[in-house]
Amino acid sequence: LVPLAWACRTAGHDVCVAAQPWGESVVVSSGMPMVTIAESFDMTEELARHRRRGPVETAPGAPPALYQTLVEAQVRFAVEAADEVVSLARDWRPDLVVADPLVLAAPLAATAADAPLVHHLWGPDLLRGSGYGYPGCGMAPDDWPEPLRELYARHDCEPRTENAVTAVDPWLESMQICGIPSRIPLRFVPYNGTNVLPPSVLAPAKKRRVLLTWGSMLVIRDGMEAFPVADIVKTLHEHDVEIVLAVKGTDRGLVPDLPRG
Repeated sequence: LVPLAWACRTAGHDVCVAAQPWGESVVVSSGMPMVTIAESFDMTEELARHRRRGPVETAPGAPPALYQTLVEAQVRFAVEAADEVVSLARDWRPDLVVADPLVLAAPLAATAADAPLVHHLWGPDLLRGSGYGYPGCGMAPDDWPEPLRELYARHDCEPRTENAVTAVDPWLESMQICGIPSRIPLRFVPYNGTNVLPPSVLAPAKKRRVLLTWGSMLVIRDGMEAFPVADIVKTLHEHDVEIVLAVKGTDRGLVPDLPRG
């Protein structure tokens, strides 16, 4: 979101980011002001709780359990964040609301501000490409979870098959799924925050250099089998390349035996 937020700022607009407390250092260091929402909701714990629940049987033709877990968690997040984002929208009166398609409270804010909603994609639109759709991304309102429809009714927000008027998309068109309504392609601009870099990272590589990184959410949700970094390092090492491995400090112990290079 940062390159788009910067573009809006340099065009003379005010930008405000609504995010949970864990995002404070990231948002503020990007130069954007922030309002805290859903302070008590822990999405990581919510997904982990569903995993601890164990395998869940699904009816024939129904979405997979993992997909249902994602939707249930996002609905709970929307319920937790709804009052705060609606209050923020009514007080600050934005002319435009931009959100990740996952965030189901965003349409409530747009309705409260009488402003259009724009989705900001960050990769293949798997919500739409799943074949099941997602609330506000191709799923018929009659198929929405009942708690979500009740939440929208409380805030006078009409459930729609498409919540957003358009979607801005920095993902490669050749790798994107088809059928995204009113898609606006956006040039990808890398942004990695503000950091002090070791000079060796900027020096020309003696061999071909490969950057390897891996998120932590899959490990939290699915366990160690979802952290294949050690296997990837081993495979890359066979190709005589220089490997730059970027993982969280807490994940460093998961790859204890690194080869030279």
